[in-house]
Amino acid sequence: MSPFLAILSLAATLDPGKTTSWTAAQKDVFDASVTIADLTGTLSGDAVDAAATSANEKALASFIKLARADAKALGKLTSPYQLITKTESSYNSPRLASLTTNTYVYTGGAHGNYFFRSYTYGAVEGPLRELKLADFFAKGSRWTQDLTFALLTKLQTRSSVSSIDSGAVRDFKEEDLKTFSVQADGLTFYFDPYVLGSWAEGPQRVKLSIAELGPNFKKGYLLQR
Repeated sequence: MSPFLAILSLAATLDPGKTTSWTAAQKDVFDASVTIADLTGTLSGDAVDAAATSANEKALASFIKLARADAKALGKLTSPYQLITKTESSYNSPRLASLTTNTYVYTGGAHGNYFFRSYTYGAVEGPLRELKLADFFAKGSRWTQDLTFALLTKLQTRSSVSSIDSGAVRDFKEEDLKTFSVQADGLTFYFDPYVLGSWAEGPQRVKLSIAELGPNFKKGYLLQR
């Protein structure tokens, strides 16, 4: 446990469902909880857990600092700030692991917000390293065009993607697709609120099968054991 968590007396516990959780609260100021799937036990799973734990410890520290600073400046918050992080999706094999978190955070205003973060590590085609989306496709190929076609085809059937319907979003670049999770039969892409539509339309998740990912997808990555 890091010194930050120890100082705040945030108890990290491992439950039978293989998750690690932290909680922190200060009456009338903030309430926070973080629950992450425990993928430790494999080379890639250890790396994913370390990355996700480090990122979420920093996010939690920043959230608490903000809540306390705003409470001090305002005298009293209208409503306590809130942060809830949960695992959205996970995949773990000896040579490839992937974890995606979904965080709700409220820091005043009319409503809170949601955002996704993903972590993927693998020891495929080389030593253990963080894997980017480009690593899953043939180098030099036009894989972003393959994904744009597949994603737009699925999103155009939904009623809650106004940016797609209006034509404001016409294609997807690598940066737009950096948040993704691995499954045994494909990849799922995550989009925060406001990316594809209004806040009211919510976040979006789109799963593409191995076939839908196109001919440039390295499907062998999903067979790593």
